[in-house]
Parts: sequence; structure tokens; C-alpha cells
Amino acid sequence: MTQNSMYRIAIIIVLITFFLACNSDRVNQEMGANILNQKELDSIELLYTVDTSFNKGDARRYGLTPETAARKHLKMPNNYLTAIIDLAEKTGMTISFPKGYYPLNLTLDGRRNVKLHFNHSAFELIHITDRDGKGPRPENIELTGTLISFVRLGITEATNIKIDTILLKSNPEMSKSKLRNRGCHIYHGVKDVSINYLEIDDLGSGNEQYKHTHAALAIDGTHNNPKQININEIYIRSSDRHGIYLTGSDHTIGTITISQFGVGSAEGMSNMQESMPGQEKEFTGVWLNKCTNTTIDQIIIDCEKSNGKFALKFERGSIFKPTIINQLIVKNYKKDLPLDYPPNVIEIGEIIKK
Repeated sequence: MTQNSMYRIAIIIVLITFFLACNSDRVNQEMGANILNQKELDSIELLYTVDTSFNKGDARRYGLTPETAARKHLKMPNNYLTAIIDLAEKTGMTISFPKGYYPLNLTLDGRRNVKLHFNHSAFELIHITDRDGKGPRPENIELTGTLISFVRLGITEATNIKIDTILLKSNPEMSKSKLRNRGCHIYHGVKDVSINYLEIDDLGSGNEQYKHTHAALAIDGTHNNPKQININEIYIRSSDRHGIYLTGSDHTIGTITISQFGVGSAEGMSNMQESMPGQEKEFTGVWLNKCTNTTIDQIIIDCEKSNGKFALKFERGSIFKPTIINQLIVKNYKKDLPLDYPPNVIEIGEIIKK
């Protein structure tokens, strides 16, 4: 081997050694940053902790119970409920709420990367919005377990929202609002919402406070209709007004069951998004309007105790992106609650009238 060859080999060895050393330093630095980040997260978690007898992630560890929710946090400037949501957002931890009635709104307006678990935990209003454009858009919110609202679930300008089980119930005796439930409203600018099970026991009507209450489940928003709403099962026990009002595109829905609709008053109702004045009073079990590229596996509508103008109604759509209903079952079918739809923008695989 010549002297030049040995010299070149020596240079290569030095370069390889230098590269490995630098790479090792980089790995060590990254590991150190990860450890530091975990330490920071642990420090944040400790700041909120008031009772170490509970495990990390248990809301009671941070002082939250149904009884303390509205009180000022022992260590933070806001109440216990808000403080625990702050903790979940800052750390990415999943916070588990005990069973019971929390006499507050569960407000997740502008929140991002929040994971909460509920054990039949009940609240007043549940809101996931951008505060009418005055705040950031909420995104990446995951609500597991069983969550209950005595007022309404409202979602606006939100992205990537996942909800396991949500029950909307009327309880005027317990609720601070003293009103019946106002249903679920998925409004403008919403995209990619997944709900496993949505149950609406009762949608109210009767006075000015129900002015904008149109349907047990309303998915709408003029010029910015919701997209990619995925709901595995919807059960509407009773609605004073419409059962479901569905607009938008690219939705996937499993089973819809409506036991009764149109059993209340249309007095004082405001106009509905994407509809003509007066149509809001034509109560319908399932009303699809400007709904495209959507698939619904099964719809079951019971007309026995229902009132209104249509069992099912479909208005504007697209022949290029039709809505598909695999099976429609109408129980106790009445001629004065007909099915009204144009065949070119909606495809119904099977219709069963009982």
C-alpha cells in the first residue's frame, strides 16, 4: 500500500469518526430535549395538583368535582372547570371527569389538542366555537365516554372533533336555564366531526328563547356548510319541530331513528339556513337540502305520533354527487306525511312502509 493510499484511508477514518461523534451529540441533545419537555409537563401538572391521592389524569387530583366546578381553583386564577381544561390543553393529558351534574357550560371555544373523558358527566350548554369569529378556530378535540347536556351542543368553525357518546336531555328542574333542550347544531365552517352515538331525548319550543331552535339535529350554514360529518348512530326520541335538517357535503351516517317529530309549536321560529321563508314551519322527519355526496345507511321514522308536512323531504342537490340512502323504513305511514324527493339527486335503495 502506498503512502498516499494510507493517507487517504486515514482521512476517511477521521471524517467517519467526526460524523459519528456529531450524530451522537445530536441524538443526545434530542433525548435531552425530550426529557426536559417531559420535566416541564410534569411541572405544569404539579402546579394544578391539589390532592395527590388521585392518579394523574383524574380530575379530582386537580380539585374538580361536580360540587367544586364553579369555585375558584386553589392555585389558579379561574374556576376549577376552566383550570382543568387549561391543564388538558397545555399538557395533552386526557382528563377524566367524575359522574355528576356540573352546573356550568362546558366551553371549549378556541381550544386545541384537548382530550377529556366523561363518566355520565352532565353540563348545561356544550360549546365548541370560534366565539363568532373573535377567537381561534377550535381543532383536535376528543371527548370520550358518555357526555350529557341539558341545554344544547353547538359546534361552529371547528375541525377534527371526535365525540364518543353525547346525550341531549331536557331537565328544566335541574338545569339553570329552566328550559327544555335545544338540540344539536353543527354550524358553518365545521369540517371532520365524528360522533359515535348521538341521542336527543327532547327538543323544546314555545317562546322567544327557542327562536333559533329548528331541528333536533341541524347541520347547516349558508355559503359555508359543514363537511365530513360522520355519525354512527342518531336516536331522536322526540322533537317539537323538525327531526333532522341536513345540508353540506361528504357526510357519512349510519342509522337514524326518529320516534316522533313536529309535536310542538312553530311560534316565533326564525327562518332556516338555505330555505325559503315559511318552510321552517313545515315540520319534517328528515329534511335534506343542498346535501351532496352523502351516504346514510338506514333511516327509521315513526309517524304514529308525529305531525307536520313530510316524513322525508329532499330539495336541492347534485346529480353528479348524489345522496344515497340504503334503506328507508317508515313506521305507521300516513298519506298526510308523504315522502317528497327528486329521484335524480338522491338514491334510495329500499323503501319499507309499515
